[in-house]
Amino acid sequence: MQTYDLRFGDVLIQMPWWWLDGLLIWLGLMGLILFFFGRRMVRPMFAVVGLVGGALFGLAAAKTFFAEWPAVAFVIIGAVVGAALGFALFRLGMGLLLGTLLAVAAPVGLLIAQGQTGPAIEEPIVQTYHTVAEAIVETVQADADSNDAALKLKSLSEPLQEGADGVRAAASEWWGAMEVSARVTLVSLCGAAGILGLVLGLIFPSFGAAITTAMVGVLMMIGGIGRLTETHLSMDIMPGTARGMVVTVVAATIIGALIQWTIFRPRTDK
Repeated sequence: MQTYDLRFGDVLIQMPWWWLDGLLIWLGLMGLILFFFGRRMVRPMFAVVGLVGGALFGLAAAKTFFAEWPAVAFVIIGAVVGAALGFALFRLGMGLLLGTLLAVAAPVGLLIAQGQTGPAIEEPIVQTYHTVAEAIVETVQADADSNDAALKLKSLSEPLQEGADGVRAAASEWWGAMEVSARVTLVSLCGAAGILGLVLGLIFPSFGAAITTAMVGVLMMIGGIGRLTETHLSMDIMPGTARGMVVTVVAATIIGALIQWTIFRPRTDK
């Protein structure tokens, strides 16, 4: 059976090719949509999330406190209030999203640009995740009874926890071995980028939406389309160096944000 080797850090996960092909195609298409139209989609997405969350909250409140009342009324009221809150909190949400994105991207980009490597994951830990992933795939493919599948997956929790502990230990060792000045730089950069993103998102929420969705779209396209071309066409769409990758992602993000702000900008904003 053909398999892919996906790396999250140094952790190897194998999945059936037909399953992963569909996932990668979906990932690439969603990234493409976000790259071109993400800014238009963010505010309605906030409203949808608020609607669903409000409806669930209304249902829970009806069952817990007002069992004698019709639950549908509370679901409708919760959905309406949640959608309104989601729409109204768009500015705050974009500030938090952009702040989080920049707080993560800035130090990671600095590490990559400097050519530094991440934590060294030992081979037994890699093999643990590999074994767990194979067992999950086999369970899904076997289409076993739900109780049997649940028991089998539950039995994987212990080795999975051991692997997670190993990853945390490796990350802690990597962080401890770093020079104090480098750690201060990373933490300071993370905080400064997070605050900058929060402020920009609060003041210019549409700008924050364009930047955030463009970057997420670029990363999704790289993960989806890039992996497909590498596997089936033996062609790598990304530069061979880490610095080249950082420059490519940043440049593509800026281009995507400009496209959203000009060509696909809503008429009401022009």
